[in-house]
Amino acid sequence: MSTIHEFPKNYERFIAQGEEALVEHNQIAALENFQQAYQLQQTPPVNQKIVQLLLEMDEADEALALAEAFQDSYFENLETAAIYMQIYSQSRRFIEGYILLKQLLQKNNASTTKNVRTAINASGRGVSTIRNAANSSN
Repeated sequence: MSTIHEFPKNYERFIAQGEEALVEHNQIAALENFQQAYQLQQTPPVNQKIVQLLLEMDEADEALALAEAFQDSYFENLETAAIYMQIYSQSRRFIEGYILLKQLLQKNNASTTKNVRTAINASGRGVSTIRNAANSSN
């Protein structure tokens, strides 16, 4: 009978350790593990976990740079759309966020528009914050 040895750079292992670190409220260890997993497989779910951690650590600029790689995946549901718009809000890029929101609303149908607006409001910032910032700069 042979013994199974776990390889040190195993994607699933990094994910499991990252999740465990989150349960233990150890954001730094969670971030490191998710980043290791992301180096092995760049997937939207891991990208989103890293982005959320970076936002919680007030690293909005780094979060934005990472999230842009999977921008479309963030608008597949309300929760991740809210995260994406929160990035713009936390990085104080209100005008860019407003422009992106406007483009999304023009590109998509009415039900998607409603979902995106709901997501923006769910992010705690609201459409009016972004719109007011854009209008005040004009």
